[in-house]
Amino acid sequence: MNNGWIAVPARAVADEIGVHHSTVARALQALMTYGFIEITRHGDFSCKRAASEYRLTHLKCDRDGRLPGNTFMCI
Repeated sequence: MNNGWIAVPARAVADEIGVHHSTVARALQALMTYGFIEITRHGDFSCKRAASEYRLTHLKCDRDGRLPGNTFMCI
């Protein structure tokens, strides 16, 4: 129900699993490259530091109604 609004703050995830935040950023980039996720809103590093938001490509996007793309199957 929140596909398209999935916020993933790299620093918070890194702290939770005990790795460097750049490791999480590289993993997110790999997931985008292979078509498993798409970015729906870029993070904002202004005053409130909002995290980027993503959608899983195998599910319908709840943000804008896009149908599943399954782009990971084409790569």
